[in-house]
Amino acid sequence: MLDYNAVIETFKSRVSEMFVEAQAYKMLLGWGNIAIKDHLIKYPSSRAFTGVGHPDDSNCVLPSFRVDKAIETYSRHENIIEELFLCQFVQEWFLLLDVLFEFHVISFLTGSSTTKLVSSSIRFPLSSIDPISFVGSISLAARRSFSFEPAKYKTEVVERSLGVKFGAAEKRKLSKAIMLRNVLQHNNGVLREEDLKEVGEYPRGVSLLDGKKKKFIFREGDRVLITVWELDDVCRCFLRVAALLMLKVQNRLIDGAPCLK
Repeated sequence: MLDYNAVIETFKSRVSEMFVEAQAYKMLLGWGNIAIKDHLIKYPSSRAFTGVGHPDDSNCVLPSFRVDKAIETYSRHENIIEELFLCQFVQEWFLLLDVLFEFHVISFLTGSSTTKLVSSSIRFPLSSIDPISFVGSISLAARRSFSFEPAKYKTEVVERSLGVKFGAAEKRKLSKAIMLRNVLQHNNGVLREEDLKEVGEYPRGVSLLDGKKKKFIFREGDRVLITVWELDDVCRCFLRVAALLMLKVQNRLIDGAPCLK
């Protein structure tokens, strides 16, 4: 039996746990930054090294570096934790969509759901089909193909397969989070015209929450700044859409849909 509840609940738990992790890393980095600055007042020429073993053994440690330069580097990129976790949130969302689509394919192939197969663009080689595990191999191949589809298309397919409809506001937030992830990973965080057009924010720019929880506009050519408040907003968005998915799954269970547990 396909446990939709479990995969959605796992997603919710992962997102919630990762936000706590992000806060913890942010706090530790902040405290460390303060402590090292205090240390540099007394020892301005301090050097540090990483590795395991005696610092004089080049086989055990990496080359040392100046601590003051490390602080300068950190000051230029203090929001790296928020960026990393925003990208991870989006990746968890993609994984959830992939699993839900795979469940949809299995339900269709086994006849355990009356819902028609939504997607018709999935392609995979026949050599990937195992006759001994026919349903499993087809659904897995379909999932792998689906994972390369555009994010907007994937979201729409899962909406139709479960009969759920995300609100316009939530869809905008989802699109913005995915766009930010793509910009951070593929263009060093610098907004391009096509990025803003993707979320319908060209030429006015995209609005993000700053360190004081106020909206700040980033335009073409700007490097986005992901604050803990923006990360919190993204986290809450993913939790809300997951709750909508869970509610739909539970309602279908009440209605007696055999493919749901």
